[in-house]
Amino acid sequence: MKQRKNYRLFCIGLAILALVLCGIHTPHSVTQAAGARLASATVSNRLEFVPSWPWIHQHALLNKHQAGRRAAVSQEPVTFPMIVSGGAADCLPYATATVTITPAGPVEVMDISVSNLPPNNEFDLFVLQIPVGPFGIGWYQGDIETDDNGQGSGEFVGRFSLETFSVAQPPGNQPAPVVHDQPPFPDANINPPFEPIHMYHLGLWFGSVDEAVAAGCPNTETRFNGDHTAGIQVLNTNNFPIDQGPLRQVQ
Repeated sequence: MKQRKNYRLFCIGLAILALVLCGIHTPHSVTQAAGARLASATVSNRLEFVPSWPWIHQHALLNKHQAGRRAAVSQEPVTFPMIVSGGAADCLPYATATVTITPAGPVEVMDISVSNLPPNNEFDLFVLQIPVGPFGIGWYQGDIETDDNGQGSGEFVGRFSLETFSVAQPPGNQPAPVVHDQPPFPDANINPPFEPIHMYHLGLWFGSVDEAVAAGCPNTETRFNGDHTAGIQVLNTNNFPIDQGPLRQVQ
């Protein structure tokens, strides 16, 4: 009988210790009731209080999740440059961009500042699998517009980290909307299948061929704007290895 009493007292003590270690706020009524039952067990060798282990486990997991989010938010921002692409090296040799990605819990905030670009132009930003042609998988992230001095900036919110990826679950060949049907780059009407592909690079394109030509750049038309009539790529992250793009630095 004495051994059973000691075992039960041990269980109660262990439950209270778990609450303290997990940092869980225990209501006064609970601790008061536990204390009363401990005293009762000491006097009468009876025990009616049974620790609620699932409740403790649930709150411990909640605390762990909250701690993980706090850690993500507290991660230092990652800053890196973009460099001039090969096709723009002769016409825009001094073009540059600085990118800062700030973790913000469930998302990241990406701020990009560009300079030494043609004034009052629109440029199109893409997240890429590969920073140079043929580029692999890419998605259209948004636009950056320059001012009278050829400077501009943009802020984008999304997933710009180690977890950035695209996927087209097999078997693929699912119907896709055709919005732009004119050559040379009409929309595809079905998708190819592919497993998750990480995308850690960035690229910036002229918004039109006319703007590229006005800046003294080649008149090559590319797919990389909203209606697939962009000019050449101006900046990219080819200063990083293909499989170690800068977005991968963000945990």
